[in-house]
Amino acid sequence: MELLYFSRSYYLAFYIIHEGDVQTLKKSLFSLMLKLKKTHIVVQSEPIEIVYLVSTQLESHDIPHAFSTRKGGVSLFPQNSLNMSFREDEPKRVHENQKRFLQALQLQDKSILTAHQTHSDVSVILDSTFKPETKLNADALILEGSSVYLIGVNVADCLPILLAHPGKRIVCAIHAGWRGTAQRITEKTVLKLSQEFKINPAELIGAIGPGACRDCYEVGEEVREMFPDKKRQELIFKPSMRPKHYLLDLQKANLLQFEKTGIPAKNIDTDLYCTIHHNDLFFSHRKEGPQSKENKTGRFLGVIGVEN
Repeated sequence: MELLYFSRSYYLAFYIIHEGDVQTLKKSLFSLMLKLKKTHIVVQSEPIEIVYLVSTQLESHDIPHAFSTRKGGVSLFPQNSLNMSFREDEPKRVHENQKRFLQALQLQDKSILTAHQTHSDVSVILDSTFKPETKLNADALILEGSSVYLIGVNVADCLPILLAHPGKRIVCAIHAGWRGTAQRITEKTVLKLSQEFKINPAELIGAIGPGACRDCYEVGEEVREMFPDKKRQELIFKPSMRPKHYLLDLQKANLLQFEKTGIPAKNIDTDLYCTIHHNDLFFSHRKEGPQSKENKTGRFLGVIGVEN
């Protein structure tokens, strides 16, 4: 066993990990670079604090993006929550939440585009021919050229993943839960970017936002069998306390997909937030949904757009 310390300006985490994970974690230390930000906006003469995360790499290339939290909204999850999903909320509340979020990011001139997410491996390219009234059914959105929109994915335990090619004005947002990860949505989306736009994957940068961590994301044996590569199984699953159940490291599973496509680990910012451990900051379907009176919870959003 080895004790590693990670010190951040806003965060001090202590990880006790098995020796087999030490070298992998040490190699990726420098990519743990999501920053927590707090911005005050004024709504009807009242100051409101909006809290969100940004990627150091994406920010350094002036690529507009952020991962929202649950702080500073008007939704009743349970109250004053910044829910970003229309699925279980009144539209007027979600619109107000989006307005506040965009104001905090100083991106009021942009509109947020999301798709109907079905835990698939489907990605859609939005180019100059895209019409905003088009209904999108996908779990990954790719935006080329337009600076009018931000593309986003709604999550509450699944991973929000943002990618960009600096200089080519191409960005991507991916929703990766266990189903999408098992279908290799991250790998397939990167390959699509590479093939459609003649992009070298090694030139992509991005960030993996908060999701349920490897100590919380329990799945059944049938899910483990959906990952047929036995070596990869050993890297991303560990036995749970319950018989025939496992804990899935969703973040590592998607980092391995990036690695397979040729994206270096140093190009992808990650962090130690967990939607279940840090439920005060992020929505968690697994923690809140089954426990709430109406069995529903909000969603936070990962958004990205092209640089101006």
